[in-house]
Amino acid sequence: MAKSTKRIAVIAAASVAGVAIAGIAFAAWTSSSAGKGTVEAGTLAKVAVSDVAINGKLRPGAFAALSMKVANPADNGRMKVTSIALAEGGIRANAAAEAKGCTGAATGVVFHPEAMKTPLIVEAGTTGQLVLEKAIEMTNESVNSCQGATFSVPVVVTAESIAEDAPAPAPAAS
Repeated sequence: MAKSTKRIAVIAAASVAGVAIAGIAFAAWTSSSAGKGTVEAGTLAKVAVSDVAINGKLRPGAFAALSMKVANPADNGRMKVTSIALAEGGIRANAAAEAKGCTGAATGVVFHPEAMKTPLIVEAGTTGQLVLEKAIEMTNESVNSCQGATFSVPVVVTAESIAEDAPAPAPAAS
């Protein structure tokens, strides 16, 4: 009986040792690690503004629309025009009218950036048309020498990239 108890003890010890060795072997094959990857962010190309025009004739107390085209380079992805401002130099009359005194504040011509009520979405590689109703005003401060003048309105357009699946803005309420 003692022999069989020893045999059971040896078998049990061998089994425990086998399980312990298997646990050690498993631990030797398990590994974890941390790391990081990098990616370079692209750069945005400037949107191109063209065909800026005052739609309508100005006279003291009247408003006109300002229209323009905004081209978005293909590499930019989807862009949203968020604001329009006067460029350096501001609104100017043609040289002949300026020579007669139609300059600076005397023109009475004012730009209203708040006329942009809805942002313009321009898909990559396309050109969008933007029309701002009542964006240009000729006030009653306009001097007589501005009659018949042609005005240039240099603008700066600000656009931001947006997600490809971002919804288009709802049309502005009239």
